[in-house]
Amino acid sequence: MTRGAFAVVLTSVVAGCNGGMLDPIPRDAATDAGVARDARDAATDGFDGPGAIDSGGAATLARGFPSGIAVDSTHVYWTDVSAGTVTKLPLRGGPPTMMASNQTEVWSIAVSATNAYWVLRISQGAVMTVPLAGGTPVPIAAGQMFPEGIAVDGTHVYWTIPGQGTLKNGTVMKAPLGGGAAVTVASGQDYPYRVKVDANAVYWSNTGASSGVGLANGSIMMVPLAGGDPVALASDQITPLEIAIDSDSIYWTTFGPSMSGGFLMTMPLAGGTPRTLASVVETNLQPMVVDATGVYWAPNPGGIVRVSKSGDELTRLWPGGTHVVGLAVDGTRVYWADQRLNAVMAIPKP
Repeated sequence: MTRGAFAVVLTSVVAGCNGGMLDPIPRDAATDAGVARDARDAATDGFDGPGAIDSGGAATLARGFPSGIAVDSTHVYWTDVSAGTVTKLPLRGGPPTMMASNQTEVWSIAVSATNAYWVLRISQGAVMTVPLAGGTPVPIAAGQMFPEGIAVDGTHVYWTIPGQGTLKNGTVMKAPLGGGAAVTVASGQDYPYRVKVDANAVYWSNTGASSGVGLANGSIMMVPLAGGDPVALASDQITPLEIAIDSDSIYWTTFGPSMSGGFLMTMPLAGGTPRTLASVVETNLQPMVVDATGVYWAPNPGGIVRVSKSGDELTRLWPGGTHVVGLAVDGTRVYWADQRLNAVMAIPKP
């Protein structure tokens, strides 16, 4: 299987809907990025950032074709793959600021205390950065083949390279935040997709797509920051995609047999037996994030769902009809990048 073939197949998987396919969304349908209306329009919902309140209590923060999203204590940040831009917007009101333009196939984004980082998902791709305060975007690492997931900690930026064909030659990479040589964290991986990091280890999902999607040959992996061999925390997973971590546990999405619906799974970071937190009929299982008490998930086109970490409570925060490609949370709101609504959205937490 070629890298291009994998892109087609995996896109088919994550764009699925009840076993079928969502209609393609033309990029030229996206409008130019910009704030919908100012914060006064949102006051009735208790949302004090910019944006217009839609039905269901959500705020439209910006229009466009967003492809990734992140949030910190002061701003929400997003990439727009159609416009080729990286933009930030103050949470407490104000105009958007374009941080980067002319970015080809710009997707996943992460932020540190000082910089934003994102991937250019092309054959000669790159991991890019720009100061949050403004400046000229520069590559952290160039010549990266279709970089996919991205994460940061206090010293490094991490990303995944899925690899090619049936070779199982995917890699997890890292580079110093301030620039320097890229280092291989793990090699010989089977189409690694998303990556996360904490104070102890790097974690990623191996989709197992070298032999096709929908097979129980995926895994949830980790390697200590101090170095060592990669360890499979969970094996025999059906095309695991999204992952998230908190202080105690790791969470991921996977498919049912014959791609019949999807599952939200969890297990302790220290090891143990995976258990199911929730199941859905939708088969587009991304994206997913966690906070202190819950897991937020967008099983497209089923909208935004919150699942308690105990698994005994599932709340649908936003109705279906969405094509969410990025989720982020802060203390009070859930933010998402939606390629069906052509918008960056936010909604108060329950």
